[in-house]
Amino acid sequence: MFESADLSWENGQPFSNKYKDIYFSQDGAAEVERVFINPTNFDELVKKQRLTTIVELGFGTGLNFCVTAQRFLKQNSSNHLHFISFEKHPLTLKDYQKVFANLSRKTPFCKQMLDQIPPRLSGWHRRVFENGKIHLSLFLGEASEGINDLANRQKVPIDLCFLDGFSPSKNPDLWNDDIFISLSKILYKNSQVTTFTVAGAVRKKLENIGFKLQRIDQRPIKRESLLGIYQTNNGHPTHAIPREVNILGAGIAGSTLARNLAENGVAVNVWDPHGIATGASRISASLLHGRLLGDQSNDADFRAKAFHYSVNYLRQHQSFQQTGVLQLTGPNMDHGKMARIKQSYPDSDEWLHIMNPHKASTIADVTINSPLSLWFPDGGIVNLPNLCKELLDHPLIQFNRGLASLTRSVITILATGVANIEAYSTRALEIYPIGGQLDFVRLNNIPKVPIVSKGYTIPIEKNLCALGATYEYQALQPEIASKKNLETCFLSVSENSENHLRATRCVSSDRIPIIGKLDENIWISSAHGSLGTSSAPLAASIITSQLLGWIPPISKDVEKIIAPGRFEERQARRGLLKSSDDPSH
Repeated sequence: MFESADLSWENGQPFSNKYKDIYFSQDGAAEVERVFINPTNFDELVKKQRLTTIVELGFGTGLNFCVTAQRFLKQNSSNHLHFISFEKHPLTLKDYQKVFANLSRKTPFCKQMLDQIPPRLSGWHRRVFENGKIHLSLFLGEASEGINDLANRQKVPIDLCFLDGFSPSKNPDLWNDDIFISLSKILYKNSQVTTFTVAGAVRKKLENIGFKLQRIDQRPIKRESLLGIYQTNNGHPTHAIPREVNILGAGIAGSTLARNLAENGVAVNVWDPHGIATGASRISASLLHGRLLGDQSNDADFRAKAFHYSVNYLRQHQSFQQTGVLQLTGPNMDHGKMARIKQSYPDSDEWLHIMNPHKASTIADVTINSPLSLWFPDGGIVNLPNLCKELLDHPLIQFNRGLASLTRSVITILATGVANIEAYSTRALEIYPIGGQLDFVRLNNIPKVPIVSKGYTIPIEKNLCALGATYEYQALQPEIASKKNLETCFLSVSENSENHLRATRCVSSDRIPIIGKLDENIWISSAHGSLGTSSAPLAASIITSQLLGWIPPISKDVEKIIAPGRFEERQARRGLLKSSDDPSH
């Protein structure tokens, strides 16, 4: 865990009360360019390389990232920038707002960063800007833990290193030997480092891991800074980035994958015999909300990160209405669980609130009797068919309505639910189809925001609500499913269903999505179940990162629980779990 930053302001500058040091000088943006960017060949790299990768120690206010991104955009490069940073004491949203209010005039990119501030949750966060041209990977926690993880899972070497943070005498943990040794594992000959400090101890550490250093004259602002050129040839193999990928399935899993890959320069062929957005992605009113567990498990971590990643990813698309979502007590959400969830996220006041009946009723504009409610102000409604069409509209994506005619020499990603998996892999994955139904009902008084209780109540338009959705281990007749949806609505509903929509979800035996490499040149994003609006976008980022050789935006422990191979150990112990054996029936 970590403590949030403790800021005060001195002469208009943010000051760390913990480290007794300023975050940046009064000419902060210009200082970033003088000290960190100008001494390097950054401008040349971003023009000639498909990808420029930067590692920064000490994210702080995010100023270095914003200035670097602004400089990248100034080059009008068609290439990509991946900025990886570490921060032990993240700022609150209010602190970011105050910092960026003073910086956005000179550095307009600060406004984009302010729209996508990661929550204060430990571990990796990924944010995407400028239609996929700029990526930020931010690790919140101990830098030594994060940089060691990066050294073990990042396959693409680092071009530039910005060593920032507070001065070595005031923050020695950020300048220790272990961090420098881990950093050296992902450098290649001619990687560059820049830093504001010329302290002898720092120079010695950099020289010990293979940098040739030179002092950069910074007068009259300050005396000197450092530039280092890495001299050691670590023999890093060049990671093979696919030029073309085939994706089976044009639902939300396949569409988010296709768009992620295309935005990173990979040509994508999407195949689906049924068309775009069929199956569970047929739903025009799907909810994006937290689905939190609050039990400190890896699954809980995945769900929280998926929600926040997807909120930031989907809000860039017209098919997402950020209405907020209210969650009431229900069969799987009692008062105690709500309290545990809130306690599990102590720094969540910016994105998660506990509501009493009065506050909940005010937000919903209908009477709420639940003693406690969870309010997700960033949640909302996703029109899945429109979203999938929007995502697949890219010059590097070719949609094919039909069965794929594929070769094993080209990477294929299965995003089809249960279909086609046995044709591409011998692994038994324990995934099953679960039917469901959404009903559309006209009411005189509907809530202003979507509400989750025993089922969903989603305002669509004036007097029209979507109610649902049934979870059918054995298929129900539509009229019986409609009755169940009407009964589970938190409102008193006497009207009949005006219309209904049926679809099939795909779930795994442990109710966790299956994401990652399945076999040689075969990958999978499946079993998203009811989580699809939040888990599928993050799954797309995970698989894209793995294919490109980037560190995925999740911990290595989460990467294990979503991996396709996780079922094999269980099957060796108790055999293959069939759908009829599913313990959650």
